[in-house]
Amino acid sequence: MKQTLPAKLIAQFQKLEELYIHQTGGTGGSIPLWLTTAITFLEDYRHDSAVTMRQIARNWHRINDSASMGNWAEQMIMANEEYRVLTLKE
Repeated sequence: MKQTLPAKLIAQFQKLEELYIHQTGGTGGSIPLWLTTAITFLEDYRHDSAVTMRQIARNWHRINDSASMGNWAEQMIMANEEYRVLTLKE
């Protein structure tokens, strides 16, 4: 069965979450709020095979304040940058 776009994104965000957990010795104490918010947001769309990245971005904007949380593109960029930084520490 083909994975949905949200499920693929969740898997990527969870890789970053695992790096944070590994970094803190399994306590998970330093997982940033924006990361848990993004994963929780995507969970609502996990089984929706018709959702597109544009729809995800639009729904993110409806639910979250872009001024304080940033838009969906910023979440993706931040996750990518954090992943690079954390994998360089390994």
